[in-house]
Amino acid sequence: MSRFGMKSSVGSVARRWVVTLAVLGATPVWAEDKPVAGGAAVAAPAKPEEVMAAKGLVKQAALWLTKDDAALGEDLRKFRLAKLAFDADTKKRVETEAKIKQAKSAVAQWEYQYRALNEKLSKGIADAFQHNKAVAEVNALASKIKEGEDFVKEREGEMGKFNASREAYITALVELSDKMEAAAKAYEALAKDDEVTKALVVINDKARPKNKLGPSADLTQNVALIKRQRGDVNSAIVQVKYEANTPHVDVTLNGKVTRSMILDSGASTIALTAASAKEIGLVPGPADPLIRMQLADGRLYDARRMMIKSVKVGQFLIEDVECAVLPATLVAADDLLGGSFLKHFVYKLDPDAKELHLSQVKKK
Repeated sequence: MSRFGMKSSVGSVARRWVVTLAVLGATPVWAEDKPVAGGAAVAAPAKPEEVMAAKGLVKQAALWLTKDDAALGEDLRKFRLAKLAFDADTKKRVETEAKIKQAKSAVAQWEYQYRALNEKLSKGIADAFQHNKAVAEVNALASKIKEGEDFVKEREGEMGKFNASREAYITALVELSDKMEAAAKAYEALAKDDEVTKALVVINDKARPKNKLGPSADLTQNVALIKRQRGDVNSAIVQVKYEANTPHVDVTLNGKVTRSMILDSGASTIALTAASAKEIGLVPGPADPLIRMQLADGRLYDARRMMIKSVKVGQFLIEDVECAVLPATLVAADDLLGGSFLKHFVYKLDPDAKELHLSQVKKK
């Protein structure tokens, strides 16, 4: 006969935990029963700490936290570092974009002067001194143009480096936001869980200070901030079509013409055929700066740099986007969606799912 008045069979020994109630309605406690002999062993009720652990909770000081919440301090530290790097690079990006714009404007002016002087020379200058002076000016302009183009190329290379901190920030922000949201929902469910409530009652019979269910201070103090910053990141998926193993996306130009364009992350700018450019009102002239373009087959062509009023892909609309208009003599050319649009996003092409993932941080 056990001490609880229950008859035990002989043949096996087990240890079990039972909840005993103290006289006159005292707090229930987990108590250890003596070994019993007999038939099949009786499953031992879990200790209160084991109940909490089984619910995915870990103890920090006097708080019982979800595992994600318990690791939140380190996640927040990494996020803040990513945010600092992103903010610093954003400032540099703005400064670099301004330098690129200024340099391109200067190069365009030098190219105009270069073409004008060459035209003058081609018609002939009778005076030898004036002729030599024009030749010297042409050579000086050619040198300036080369320096300006090299400067732009170097600065555009720097722009690519800034993308790494932007991608790291967005990734850290999305992951942290998801963890916080999951933890908040978990606490809502745990607060209604009778097993968790009873386990805390038993633990607090002896615990000093009293134990509580989370959330942590890190979660409660930062959840609103992270949610607000997450709202500043727009993310969307754009469907991709493959033609001859080449990705294409639908692009709307100037709000009126939609084209299926090749997605080319290696191209520095959007490239339009002369026909596509004309359809949206872009007809290049001699005053538009020349751009040396290399096509996929390796051929080099002189295109004209122009601006598209707006480019829309999926839900994303970017205004005043640089493009290169290819010469009308170039046949069998394709429209390309390149870096002058893609630089505004963190993007990833998923060829298996035929999806283009785009994320953009709202400008303040």
